[in-house]
Amino acid sequence: MPPSWWCSARPPPSACCRTCRQRSGQGIVTELCTLRGVGPATASAVLAAGVPEEAAFMSHEAVAAVPGLLALQYTLKHYMLYLGRGRECATALSRGSTSGVWTPHHVETALWTWVVGQKLCPDLLPNLGPGPATPEGTRPAKKHRTQAD
Repeated sequence: MPPSWWCSARPPPSACCRTCRQRSGQGIVTELCTLRGVGPATASAVLAAGVPEEAAFMSHEAVAAVPGLLALQYTLKHYMLYLGRGRECATALSRGSTSGVWTPHHVETALWTWVVGQKLCPDLLPNLGPGPATPEGTRPAKKHRTQAD
């Protein structure tokens, strides 16, 4: 049987977490992306797990639900745009909230839940948005001429 303190004791914050809180979000993501096989989405998952009050996971569903963002691109620039919108939304929700402080991770979780809920049971949740926006920089499909007989 484990000792009584085993489940209740919190480990001291690690040096990594203190470093993460002291640096800017872009610097940390850039540093994590230097590891082999780690891109902005994976780096965002690590940060969201380590410092959820500062970072949000870059899930396809959550990014697609943010109005005004282009189609999902797995780039640092796109993640920083998404994170900035998430932080703005968390600040606005925290001001009007009686239930506590919203974090970017809470916003990401709410967006993900909304999108997945609409996919799984579209009749349960009303459609509040105009629908998926066409990303800027993409052209409509080219119309092919047909020969008249």
